[in-house]
Amino acid sequence: MSKWFVSRSWGIVVVGLLIILTLAAYSAAARTNLLDSGKLVAVPTIVNVPFTVLMSYSEESDRISKPAIVARNTQGTLVEERSTLPITGGKIRIITSRGSRVVVDPVTESITTTYPGTQARELAVKAACTHSKEEAEILGIQVFKAVIVLNETDRSVVYERWIAPKLGCIALQSIWSEVSNGKRTTQMSEAISVSLAEPPLPLFEIPATYRERSPSERAQELSRRFPVAAAVSPCSACATTESIPDAAYRWEQIK
Repeated sequence: MSKWFVSRSWGIVVVGLLIILTLAAYSAAARTNLLDSGKLVAVPTIVNVPFTVLMSYSEESDRISKPAIVARNTQGTLVEERSTLPITGGKIRIITSRGSRVVVDPVTESITTTYPGTQARELAVKAACTHSKEEAEILGIQVFKAVIVLNETDRSVVYERWIAPKLGCIALQSIWSEVSNGKRTTQMSEAISVSLAEPPLPLFEIPATYRERSPSERAQELSRRFPVAAAVSPCSACATTESIPDAAYRWEQIK
């Protein structure tokens, strides 16, 4: 399995967790001081404006752009669609509504459903919509700069986003730069086009014939259907029930 597929398939989950962990590292008083000082701005509740954004993702190492779609309907349901392995030709979708998050995987004919807690959802939304006062315009949409910096013993991360409050604070441009064990990795994304019309309905449809599977069960099913993918996977532990994705899956199975 390509490194890009693994990293991008779980991109939203990983970034969301990093944002939550970063904010949790600060006390409530510290966050309040930042907001009161004017260094950060908390965006108010966003109206559900429908949109469809065509994105382009790339890594500095391969310099190959991969397309993706991010869309939201008037009900507030958000969907992200990305291509998977070239040999499979499938496109994975992550559908997030107020009460659930569903990964729709046509390659393994699976769905993976979780129910993030209310507090976690509210914290993630607040984190995504907190930004500096530096603003710009991308494709006619007003955006604001938001930067997260993580410094750990063996790695450092700088995640810079230009978010659009009108579009639910999604990033129309971002750069993820990570240095781990002396090796630098850079991932970039940018919007190619923006439509404010209602997105196509098929983006939000979940096939009734797909089977509910945990992350490890999906990995095992992928290996069964495409053995060559498992042979090159950089995540050999992903197919075990003790994996981090499986632990998160079990934790968020409680409604």
